[in-house]
Amino acid sequence: MDISFPPQSAYEARATSVAFPAVVNGHPRRCLVTEEALEDHFGATSMEPDHLRQIFEANRGEIQVVAQERFLSGAMGDVFLRTQDFQS
Repeated sequence: MDISFPPQSAYEARATSVAFPAVVNGHPRRCLVTEEALEDHFGATSMEPDHLRQIFEANRGEIQVVAQERFLSGAMGDVFLRTQDFQS
């Protein structure tokens, strides 16, 4: 399976998440990591969109690993990453 993550990210108010793209076997997908996960697991101290994007960017690698695992496990469509997805 070929999975890549273009460098874009954006705050998505409707989903209270930071969204970022993935390309899975040539098909675009959307991934979202919730505000709650960014606060609980990555230490976000504000729910301001710019701060959340900074926290996302600082932890992009770890977040993308979890998204990739979801795709490898057969996830279809959008991938929503929540706090429980980052707990061991």
